[in-house]
Amino acid sequence: MATKQGVHANSFSMSDKVKIIEQEEIRPRSAKIISGVIEGMVLLMALVLALLIRTTWLETAVVISGSMKPTLPIDARLLVDHREALHGHWKRNDIVIFRDPPHWPKDVYVKRIIAVPGDVVQLIDGQVFINGEALSEPYLAERPHPENYGPWKMGPEQYFMMGDNRNDSEDSRDHGPVLDSDIHGRATFQLWPMSGFGKLH
Repeated sequence: MATKQGVHANSFSMSDKVKIIEQEEIRPRSAKIISGVIEGMVLLMALVLALLIRTTWLETAVVISGSMKPTLPIDARLLVDHREALHGHWKRNDIVIFRDPPHWPKDVYVKRIIAVPGDVVQLIDGQVFINGEALSEPYLAERPHPENYGPWKMGPEQYFMMGDNRNDSEDSRDHGPVLDSDIHGRATFQLWPMSGFGKLH
């Protein structure tokens, strides 16, 4: 009887252990499935958010010419704000991206806004004048070649664009103003190279 009782006791203990092991195996399996579902949902939400941001707000661009040196070197990676709300509110000194304006060669350009609607722009010996006042341009790396241009008054929705590399830039001096509707967005931040990392001015 003692032996039977002993065997019976041992059998009960082993069965109990088996149940505990089975429960422990089920729980980790369920936890892994739940964790995988949560991670998948987070990844999907991140992708949707990234797509939404790119579609309605921000995107990246790469500089492929030297017309904006030294502000923007070739191969610089930029963050571009292209919200629709910006149209009609571009400001002088904004660095903008625009594409295929009339009277310009078909291309995508990055330039600085020098004059906005209503401004009178004029160049005298290379110095830019806006509404009769000399424009301060600390971003220029070298003295512009002496040239004369204008005066030219910007019409409604017209913007006068020039490159910071003034002596090696094809811009509004050659092809005229750019319309608001042709401006795609404002370059707000340089991502690369790291030497120029930060907000653009």
